[in-house]
Amino acid sequence: QTVIDTCVPETHPNFVDKECTCPGCQLPQRLIDECTARAGRLKSKYAIAQKIMARKNIDVDFDECFVTLLREIAFESRGPPDTSAELVESERKTSESIIKNLAIILAAYEAHMIIEGHTGKTEPKAFWQELARNRAKYIVEKCEEHGVPAGLLRAQGNADGEGAVVKVFPVPLDVSAVV
Repeated sequence: QTVIDTCVPETHPNFVDKECTCPGCQLPQRLIDECTARAGRLKSKYAIAQKIMARKNIDVDFDECFVTLLREIAFESRGPPDTSAELVESERKTSESIIKNLAIILAAYEAHMIIEGHTGKTEPKAFWQELARNRAKYIVEKCEEHGVPAGLLRAQGNADGEGAVVKVFPVPLDVSAVV
């Protein structure tokens, strides 16, 4: 709110508290109202994320818009040609809880994100790539079942040998579409 107050117009009640009152440091009241409303929505989303992060399954880097899973989603081991994605039955409850926590945060922020599955092995490349992608697709489908709007998340596989991890990060901005 402090940053917004530095831009209020002379008709705003907080104008008297501004250091600089020149016309260049004043935005239209409509824009101030939109920014204030957006700040309120972000505060609400931040509170939701804080509550979920307290469960110690997920961490959110708010500056980088990066979500880190602090606990593993346990998928069944697979070997060629089986690329199906199923949770380890003995870890199902924990894995489902992690996915639900992830879904709550992603639904709150409503940002286009990539869910990237990784595998511990790299050869044969096509098999491990497909397995990684299917695990990511599984998570996307479960997140959508838990309220994330369809189309917001994109599943991606990466057979880089990094291990059976899942990464969650924003879809890169296509600057050419903005310019």
